[in-house]
Amino acid sequence: MKSIGFLKQKFLNRNACVTVVGLGYVGLPLAVAFSEAGFRVIGLDASKKIIESLRTGFSHVEDVPSEKITDLVDKNKPGDILFTHDYTDLRESDAVIICVPTPLSKSGDPDMTYVASAGEGISKNMSKETLIVLESTTYPGATKDMLIPMIL
Repeated sequence: MKSIGFLKQKFLNRNACVTVVGLGYVGLPLAVAFSEAGFRVIGLDASKKIIESLRTGFSHVEDVPSEKITDLVDKNKPGDILFTHDYTDLRESDAVIICVPTPLSKSGDPDMTYVASAGEGISKNMSKETLIVLESTTYPGATKDMLIPMIL
């Protein structure tokens, strides 16, 4: 197993590959920001329609202009984004940031279905060195109670 220092160095050198799962109003701008900072980025979303739209250079998020997407679509160079709906594409990721929706139920509890689905896909395709970050709005302890058991 590689050390935490090795992963830290990859980030400092901008050699890390970052995957953002969930390309909505939080995930897409985050993926773009990592790309503009010079990281190789994989943008993953369950919606094939969203992925096809992004691959053609169309942004569905108001804060991200379509021209920016066109400039960043994967051309196999640092700072480009590969848009996909296939979790096997994240196998080379050094970090995965989960930005999926957690809509509230009628009782006010977050629906964790999307987080669970993302956790399943990630757990099957990550290495032991992959850093996982849960950015989605959840309840205190969700990472410990739900996500960690899935990925360990």
